[in-house]
Amino acid sequence: MIYDIRQTTVCAYASPVSHARHVLRLTPIRRHGQQVHVASLQIVPEPSQRHEGTDFFGNHVTRVTLEEPHEKLTVKVSARVAVDELNEPAPLSTPAYEAVREDVFATTDIGPTSPAHFLFPSRMVSLDPEIRDYARESFGPGRPVLDGAIDLMHRIKADMTYDTGATTVTTTAPMSFALRRGVCQDFAHIMISGLRGLGLPSAYVSGYLRTVPRHGAVELQGTDAMHAWVLVWCGAQAGWIGLDPTNAVLASDDHVTLAIGRDYSDVAPIDGVILASGGQSIDVFHKNPQHQRRLLAGLKQQHRVTIEVGGRSFDLIARPLQDKSGRSAGVAVEWADAALRLHNQELAAQVAAAGRSQAVIEFNMDGSIITANDNFLHALGYSLAEIKGRHHSMFVDPAERDNAAYREFWAKLNRGEYQSGEFRRIGKGGREVWIQATYNPILDLNGK
Repeated sequence: MIYDIRQTTVCAYASPVSHARHVLRLTPIRRHGQQVHVASLQIVPEPSQRHEGTDFFGNHVTRVTLEEPHEKLTVKVSARVAVDELNEPAPLSTPAYEAVREDVFATTDIGPTSPAHFLFPSRMVSLDPEIRDYARESFGPGRPVLDGAIDLMHRIKADMTYDTGATTVTTTAPMSFALRRGVCQDFAHIMISGLRGLGLPSAYVSGYLRTVPRHGAVELQGTDAMHAWVLVWCGAQAGWIGLDPTNAVLASDDHVTLAIGRDYSDVAPIDGVILASGGQSIDVFHKNPQHQRRLLAGLKQQHRVTIEVGGRSFDLIARPLQDKSGRSAGVAVEWADAALRLHNQELAAQVAAAGRSQAVIEFNMDGSIITANDNFLHALGYSLAEIKGRHHSMFVDPAERDNAAYREFWAKLNRGEYQSGEFRRIGKGGREVWIQATYNPILDLNGK
């Protein structure tokens, strides 16, 4: 399959940039199954210095220096790329995942394509225990590695919701996994975290998807934008196999590879440093870089998006304005620092993650019950309606409720001291329940 690729990236700045240095990863690479017939990168303003080369992983890198003051940077990519149809091995013919893991940990190869580089935590992919346990469900004893990886890919597709507003480029895999929402970057990072957690090498791929679907085929999620998927190491004979968890398909001739790395930070399309006093915005488009401006011009309802500016996250809210006759009078754009919202969102995701595997109950400081999750209710045998608003002492043996130890228990919590240990509690019907628990006071902004 031969593709003609056109992409325009525009960085707009709030004030003139007097000096800039950038690393661009916007040129498709030559690799097994993919040939680049021709590729060009047009940069405006013209760089004073420009160097073409490759990074450690073999990605094409363009390093530029801009010394001319500018308020906008435009990078246009034009390329013609041929991609061969994937001739993947039968999933059941690949080695057991345990054998692949053992071979990789014994390897002495440290070349750019060695699986050894893709085994360990990286800048944006931690080895999260919850994601590891989720991935483990796809890898029973002796299961062929590609068969298990394909099963994991399908489960991620089924369990995650593709939502462009749920995450940002800096969202971590544990956070998007807890939310069960995100975009292709999040789907890929989650799959990589799970595979690496089991000792299976996996790499992050950025690139493009076929824009026009094949006859009778469903359009893939993520077309007309940069896309991400995963390479899974399936042993020395099978090598690297591409899997696209966003669409639950193997990466074949519908996928054009731009760059390969350990995670998004290795393949970011534009990195660098600018010298300026204002902020910046970046828009990436395939066909028409004026799309966002047309979007605002024709805005009929409120539009919300989170963007990255100078390493910080901001919420942008655009509202259409109308005059008395109902005609468009412009657009009101509101900016807000998203740090607190994103922090609270991450905390909520962490609480949600804990709640799926642990029993959780919340109290007021007087001991009255606010709520409890299903795990807690099941363990004690109650419904929420039966306990909400009642005192914690309903779970305590009557002989213990009025003793000094129980009063001191609540006194310590009210002083902000957490309590941890094994506790004897009484469930519905007088059933004795022993729990290993931690009671954590939540402090306000004043530390009380």
